[in-house]
Amino acid sequence: MAEIIPPTVIRQISQPITGGEKSVSPGSAQQIGFYAYGGGKEASFVVLAGEGSPTVTGGWVKLAKVQRFQRVSVTVPEGYDPRVITVPITFDATVGDREEGSQKIEADIKTLEWMAGREEHPTSEIAGEPPYVEVYTKIGKVRTNLVPTQFQSLNKKGSNSSSEVWKAILEANPKLGNNADKKLKSGTKVKYPESIVKLVPREEFPLWYISGLTFDANPLRVRGGDRIRQNVVVELTEIVLSPSTLNRVQQESESNGKKYKTFKVTGGSNNTIRKIATEITKGRA
Repeated sequence: MAEIIPPTVIRQISQPITGGEKSVSPGSAQQIGFYAYGGGKEASFVVLAGEGSPTVTGGWVKLAKVQRFQRVSVTVPEGYDPRVITVPITFDATVGDREEGSQKIEADIKTLEWMAGREEHPTSEIAGEPPYVEVYTKIGKVRTNLVPTQFQSLNKKGSNSSSEVWKAILEANPKLGNNADKKLKSGTKVKYPESIVKLVPREEFPLWYISGLTFDANPLRVRGGDRIRQNVVVELTEIVLSPSTLNRVQQESESNGKKYKTFKVTGGSNNTIRKIATEITKGRA
């Protein structure tokens, strides 16, 4: 018999243990941001990138195969499927105050489920269109290619500057003058067009529906049951609007531009046009 020679160990690398003492600080890790809006609501969160890379799983050409008797079928391009991409993410609160972090994770997961079309307290019937979702990636404040740039959006939360809003408010209230920082008396009624708060899709940005959420079945939890680490694979399907839908959206936008809401100044801190604009952009008005 041939002599059995044991393998030679060239190098040993210790593997990380899930839930161990050493953890990567979220501040130094790669992050993925999600921002969604629809039905008069908006929400966003930033989460750690999960294991594995975002992967394109759909969006290719659709071919019809026209049969020919006793011959090879003819391939006819019919069109293209909407792009589909899966994005692994990790909710993590193993660093710092775990109790406080776990509560934030649970809140962010509820937000993610809302982005996928599920309300926090769903009824027996779900009606209406799910939110439009935008995704972007960064390390700190630096934009990255963690999610390929052609799939990212530039219209993330904060890109709609409140300056556009307060300018629209000044135009709608000529009697208030042109100074956005002028203090207004308590009880002053300020009108603003609905079009500046009704968010509608914009063709130049990639928009997505969340068409699937796959949760890791073995998350880490604190004693009370809240999760401190949860891996999720998010499936994003590209939103492709039909011409009729685009026309409807444009008509709604034009119609809302002729409708106004009213903000009443109180004795609080929101006593200037600029501050009122900030409240409107945050959805508090």
